[in-house]
Amino acid sequence: MKRALALLLAALFVLLIGCGSEYRPVKPVGAVPEEFVPIVENNLFCSYSLASPNGILRSVQTDADGEGHTDTIDFFKYDKYGTELAHLRYTDADSHHLTLKMHTSDGGFLFVDGFYAYARKEGGWSDEAGYSSDIVKCDSSGHIEWTLTMQDCEGECFQYGFETETGYVFFGSKETPETKVTGVVSPADVFIQQVSFSGEATKTLLFAGSDYDSVWGVRPQSDGYLLFLRSQSSDGDFARDGDAYTAAYWLFRLNEDLECVSKEMCLYEEYQTLACDRIGYLDGAAVYSDDERFQNYDAGSVTAVLDYGAFYLVVSQHATEELVPPYGSSRRWFATETVYTAFDKSGDLLWRAATDNPLPY
Repeated sequence: MKRALALLLAALFVLLIGCGSEYRPVKPVGAVPEEFVPIVENNLFCSYSLASPNGILRSVQTDADGEGHTDTIDFFKYDKYGTELAHLRYTDADSHHLTLKMHTSDGGFLFVDGFYAYARKEGGWSDEAGYSSDIVKCDSSGHIEWTLTMQDCEGECFQYGFETETGYVFFGSKETPETKVTGVVSPADVFIQQVSFSGEATKTLLFAGSDYDSVWGVRPQSDGYLLFLRSQSSDGDFARDGDAYTAAYWLFRLNEDLECVSKEMCLYEEYQTLACDRIGYLDGAAVYSDDERFQNYDAGSVTAVLDYGAFYLVVSQHATEELVPPYGSSRRWFATETVYTAFDKSGDLLWRAATDNPLPY
């Protein structure tokens, strides 16, 4: 169910990158400074890049045999000027996919190679023989430091990840044996996992009722976390009055020890922005995709923001042309470009350039 939602959101993203445009390339503005030319020409900060205060973490997934599953994932870490700091080529299993990636404060990075169920060629489903997901920590050179295998955890268990004073914490939605349906993603509990800096699972928490409950958004706070949850339960941690078959939305406030200090039912519209992605940092503060500065942005959907002191760089994905859909497809397809736009801190445009992305088929 959640995977179907993810696919729907991905399709909406393709539509949104063209909103406000007439499907034509953006016009360049000014001259690209010499130190940014390699970034633009090689499209180093394209989609699937994750911004930090100091640079970009990019992942490139390859299906070498053309069988519809990722064979390798290349991770590249660059500083803000496109200098490659780390590279890891990771061999991926057919039943797994990149679920999450994050920068770490030691200059390295971490990612989750999450399990998902699919029908095998020889028949049956890949989760029939058991399953697990891997949390992989890499150093500043891209070498793997440790791998933590989490048994009976799907990729959905690791939708959000954050670094803490003692390690890392992950939030997601977990299936349970009572509700597990082979070949179907059916998250039933809200799942939280703490992991030490050395790669040991230190604490596992669940928020659960007797029906389906899942995470829809997490936002770190100075004193803990805000969790935006969807629940079909009316008991357990989601006890409420009313129709048990009607989904409800909840806001849980957790302290730094992940203890729930308050919870309340809420409207979807009140806290839906908690599901927005963190796209970078400006003046030391995290910037999210719902930031009002980038609403109705004129160059597509913003995917990264990097701060250079006197100015900042906005990276966005922009539709340039609607394509004839491949045979049998009912969705809309677009050719896209990555747009690099620099603004001074007053919001005045300094320069803009774009690089075409590979065609989607």
